Amino acid sequence: MAIKYFNAEELERKLKCTVHKSGKLGFSDGATKRMDIGDNTRIKIGYDEAEGENGEILYMQVDNTGSPEGFKVNKAGAYYYLNTKALFDSMGVNYSDDGLTIIYDMTEITHDQEVVFKLTKREVRRRNRN
Repeated sequence: MAIKYFNAEELERKLKCTVHKSGKLGFSDGATKRMDIGDNTRIKIGYDEAEGENGEILYMQVDNTGSPEGFKVNKAGAYYYLNTKALFDSMGVNYSDDGLTIIYDMTEITHDQEVVFKLTKREVRRRNRN
């Protein structure tokens, strides 16, 4: 018998990114590490043409070639984010609703023999604390 053990460190990381009220897309620590995001990184964001560009499912790929297609990664302290306000505005994503948080759960996939991250939109309603 040959036993292969799961790597708990890889399984426990929840990869996600959150849309801020300003329209910026911020990455969780796990996503930053898994995507190997650094100061000179660019990230391409796209959609499946068959699904449309409604913002429910997006695809993201790290681009270290400096391509103008990619969004420049910015850093505030130890936190990485993209300036995606214009993108979300063009898609009609309601990121500025005070009672709503928009999160994209990320899954690593392979497409055309390259690593791509599938982003699945999740909306979380905040409870009133009054």
